Amino acid sequence: MSNAATKSPVRRLATWATQDVDFQRAGRSVLRSTAEAWLRDRLIWRLPANVRGVALTFDDGPDPDHTPQILDVLAFYEVRATFFVVGEQARKQPDLLRRIAQDGHTLGNHTDTHVRCPALFPERFRHEIRAGDATIEMICPGAPRSPFRPPYGELAVRQLWELLRAHRRVVLWSRDSRDYRCAPPSEIAHLGLTLRPRDILLMHDRFPSTVEALPRLLDRLRGRGIPAVSLADVFAPAARKPAAPERMFRKVMTNGVPRRRTPG
Repeated sequence: MSNAATKSPVRRLATWATQDVDFQRAGRSVLRSTAEAWLRDRLIWRLPANVRGVALTFDDGPDPDHTPQILDVLAFYEVRATFFVVGEQARKQPDLLRRIAQDGHTLGNHTDTHVRCPALFPERFRHEIRAGDATIEMICPGAPRSPFRPPYGELAVRQLWELLRAHRRVVLWSRDSRDYRCAPPSEIAHLGLTLRPRDILLMHDRFPSTVEALPRLLDRLRGRGIPAVSLADVFAPAARKPAAPERMFRKVMTNGVPRRRTPG
């Protein structure tokens, strides 16, 4: 797998968070390295150090064709996973969303319409979050507060601050299946031999290659003695409380760096 294909989503998010900063005395690479270190401390991109398992996560569903097959495989292996659902998809497939919850999997918010977040005005961004939350609550009343994963792993810095202020868990990933890039089932299944404890694996429940690869991936994890867990198995219901995110971000971005351009 190429370096480009395995580029850290935290590093990519650091690029998004700093792309509109007016650089003065610090170089671009120094700024992004500082932002990446700050983000790694506040985002969920790997499981905690005391966890031996890996987390399987599925984005963009529920899909009427492939999500049921994935749920069947997970049930056969007695594995729980995390599904980051799109609100408009969930409203089309309410029974499928209920099945995900009833099978013991974690539900996550993947926005309402799977839109690229950095381009959104603040109120539209808040609507995407609120509508996704409301859909999950409407269909699965009493479900725990959902973690959030931005589509494509992209957020503007103001959006990230807003989520952290609200004590919202923002979940990225440490390994990428590349199923959305037409990775063959054999390549996806091979991850069962290379995943390490604490990894969070990005997959999608809308591709036949993911369905085909999943049993072999789980067989290989089981053969290595590595369990698969859901995020709710690992993290307590109450989200961790970040310490003054905006102030902390400004503190680490000192030495003349953090003067932001005003919109034209």
